[in-house]
Amino acid sequence: MRLYWIYWVLGSIGIFWCIGSDIMPMIPGIEIPIPVILYFPYIFLPFIVDYIWQKRGLKKGKRPRKKFDLSKARHMKFTFIVWIAITLGILIYGSVNSPRQRGIIILEPEFKILSLTSFFGGFILICVTWLLIMRTKVKKALNAGSGRSWGYEFKTSLIEEQYVGDRAKILNERLKQKSDWKLDRTRRKKLLKLGLYLELPNELKQPLEQRIMVFLESFKFTSVDIGKITEDMQLLIAAQACLLIVNRPMCDYRQLREIKLWKNRIKDRPGTAGTANQRVVNLVWKYIKSEVEIEFDKHKKGRRRSTGSRDGYNITLHEFAHVLDFVDDGVAQNIPMAKNAKDYKGWKAMLDEAYPKLEKAYKQYRESALRLGSKPEISDYAFKIYPGGRQSEFFTCATEAFFERGYHLSREWPKVYNLLKDFYRIDPASWQ
Repeated sequence: MRLYWIYWVLGSIGIFWCIGSDIMPMIPGIEIPIPVILYFPYIFLPFIVDYIWQKRGLKKGKRPRKKFDLSKARHMKFTFIVWIAITLGILIYGSVNSPRQRGIIILEPEFKILSLTSFFGGFILICVTWLLIMRTKVKKALNAGSGRSWGYEFKTSLIEEQYVGDRAKILNERLKQKSDWKLDRTRRKKLLKLGLYLELPNELKQPLEQRIMVFLESFKFTSVDIGKITEDMQLLIAAQACLLIVNRPMCDYRQLREIKLWKNRIKDRPGTAGTANQRVVNLVWKYIKSEVEIEFDKHKKGRRRSTGSRDGYNITLHEFAHVLDFVDDGVAQNIPMAKNAKDYKGWKAMLDEAYPKLEKAYKQYRESALRLGSKPEISDYAFKIYPGGRQSEFFTCATEAFFERGYHLSREWPKVYNLLKDFYRIDPASWQ
């Protein structure tokens, strides 16, 4: 996107210089300046190229294009650029066709009215459209699914069996028992704090909520130094953990026993936001809060904090992805399946091919003085050296990018994206 901005800025300077220098050749037979006409295709050329690239590309994914939606960041940016381009076009055309006094352009009244109407009217139209779309999405999300509303208290019924086969059967059986339930409206409103929940297709909301109910009754939440753990805290953590298995069986968490919550730091692990192994996940609530929308901050005069659902960083997704990586063999080797699984060779080949390329891309990006290149979507945390090997964080960091930056990951690293899509059995790029 940085290259697009350089393209727009340099081209706009050139066009405005032509206008300021009276280098304004007219179209023969029509009193319209050529630079003004060229400005509009110039503005939209990157989007045309981007569309062609997607179409060929996402890349052979052949996902159907979704309807225009102002709640999506890309569509909002596009709308703002169109709005500004139209307003600037009116001003440029008006300045060319208005009289000058002592070198100063005196804009004709009709052009003033037209440009002001375009500016304020366009802004109001965008805001109203966005508000209506968001209200519609929230209403549909709150009413999604056909199950009965679970408005009861969550009663913990921990799985005491140690044998993983028995634990797997119990988890899957509990999920069947919740097959005709969904969360009540009050709890669904709390889940709206998670930007990923609102992006999730409505047909997946009830399956997600069924898994949340099983998760909350099956696994132990322990406060280390945070005091009382509220239902809201458990709900938001469970929702993100269950997002990973929304289209997978509940038994993927058969090895999991406990989620420990820390207030500001994990003992003996300063600066670490979370850790995980087969059985236990440690999370620091200080960092979890940055993944959700905190309703009101009293110290900042009631301002709302926005959710970080598109930044590619999510410690909860990261740590529970470790649990999935560990589950079959107890080793974090970035292949979330046993060696005899049919997709194992595909994952191994992807790691052997994509990992060095991603590492090289990061190195080139860091060494670039102007940061003009495309920054890889997978966090550079994936490339740090650990006792368990250089690739021990690749799968978990790729999972964060898959859910939060799926559209971009599918374009930049399609092989990585497609393997994650097959594993998680969902397609975030089509939502985003």
